[in-house]
Amino acid sequence: MSQASSTCSMGAGGLWMPFHCDDPSTNRWSRTTLLSYLSLTETPSSPLSKHVEMIQATVYKNLPHHGQNDTDSYTLPLSPLPQWALDNPELNFQSLNMFQLSWQGSIDNMHIPDTLRESYEDAWTFRTPVVDSLKYMEALKLLCIEEGVEVKEDVEYTSPGAVKASALSLGCAHIVNCTGLSSSTLLPDPSLLPGRGVLYYYRRPEGFNTCALVDDGPVGTDCYPKYVIPRGDVVAVGGTYLEGDYEVGIRDSERLMLEGNAEMLLPGGGEGWEKVG
Repeated sequence: MSQASSTCSMGAGGLWMPFHCDDPSTNRWSRTTLLSYLSLTETPSSPLSKHVEMIQATVYKNLPHHGQNDTDSYTLPLSPLPQWALDNPELNFQSLNMFQLSWQGSIDNMHIPDTLRESYEDAWTFRTPVVDSLKYMEALKLLCIEEGVEVKEDVEYTSPGAVKASALSLGCAHIVNCTGLSSSTLLPDPSLLPGRGVLYYYRRPEGFNTCALVDDGPVGTDCYPKYVIPRGDVVAVGGTYLEGDYEVGIRDSERLMLEGNAEMLLPGGGEGWEKVG
């Protein structure tokens, strides 16, 4: 088992939402993960549950429209919902116009950034788990140890044969390769592509629960989505999705972009927000 800080989870937003998962083979895995997290939110006695919280997420869109709402002058979005929304009714997925979203936001104390309010007519909203990934993995490791699992860290394998030999010596019946992108160094998989993301962490103020994502124009794109995700004691602000990009650090141009995203998405234009990572 590698150190939690060296995995993708160290820099993850922690939000459950299928993203660039168009392969149907991922559907069952995705739903199993969702149900596991939902179960934890209903099991406060679990040492893992305190690292999972439910958040109302908003994805800003510009969608085709039809007709007029009977209750206001805003038209209703005509949108084919994503398949994952249909497959997971627990999310309470809704497609709203901006008038409806603003009304909902006033009730839920949701921050709607001015730029997004002016640039988009619609939004998808759904209630989804957010995992404080690093703390969750550390808690999972401790739970495994308490249950009698032998955990070895900083053990490096350079070939599938070395993994198999180690497993046989330990009497293991199965091998699970869950090392994320690093898994391809042991067993090449051409269908596994890196999608490099960069983000900043800001200290999370008490009561801040706004989760906003944009990957449609004019503000966001597939490669340069903008998002703010509250996660544990931090707020993640991003980001990028760059396939085939293995750069480890954050480029200077990306730092400027992240600072601009924080100014756009955080209340008060990001003034007074403490960057912590």
